[in-house]
Amino acid sequence: MIRLYLETSISPKRVTSIEKSFLDAYLNHLFADLKELECQVIPVGGKDKLHLVVNQYEECALSGGRNLTIFDADEAVDGGGFEVRQKALLEKFGELGITSELFLFPNNKDDGDFESLLERIVNKDHSGLLTCFERYETCVKTRNKPEEAPIYKAPNRKAKMYSYVDAMVKSRSKDRAFKDGNWFFDNPEYWDLEADALIPLRSFLEKFIRM
Repeated sequence: MIRLYLETSISPKRVTSIEKSFLDAYLNHLFADLKELECQVIPVGGKDKLHLVVNQYEECALSGGRNLTIFDADEAVDGGGFEVRQKALLEKFGELGITSELFLFPNNKDDGDFESLLERIVNKDHSGLLTCFERYETCVKTRNKPEEAPIYKAPNRKAKMYSYVDAMVKSRSKDRAFKDGNWFFDNPEYWDLEADALIPLRSFLEKFIRM
């Protein structure tokens, strides 16, 4: 058994989270040849909620399974960054007695987050949509006056990636699924699951799932 714990949480208004939707699709993509892949993707809601799932970590380890944890590295400007987040999580594992391998988005070495990775795996035929959004982002920032407190909030990467998927023409049922957290990661028209940016994550997953 493989248990994969994600920093994300699932809103009561949604069927899934974007991160879980991605991991489910990517695991199916990578390990389609494994007929009996037993891998549970478990949203945990962040470092400060890890204590709520300690029993699941312990159960998996005691049964001979393997625990994998995937969080965001975040940015130094927000008090994070790869080294800071890695150190804090490993210390939390030690404090709680958790045995787990750790991967930090986007590539297990740089600062960033899940959305940083998504930017790098969009279908190149549609990457121009990101440029459209960046122009909007620049426009919003220029509406604030340097000598005064800002009155407009610049959109973040999550908003950018949401806008990318939202811009795609979809059927009514698919649009509902999108609003429920399904970003269609199994659709090559939207995403390139063979992109070089996914090599670090692929190597991490294959190392511990195919062993």
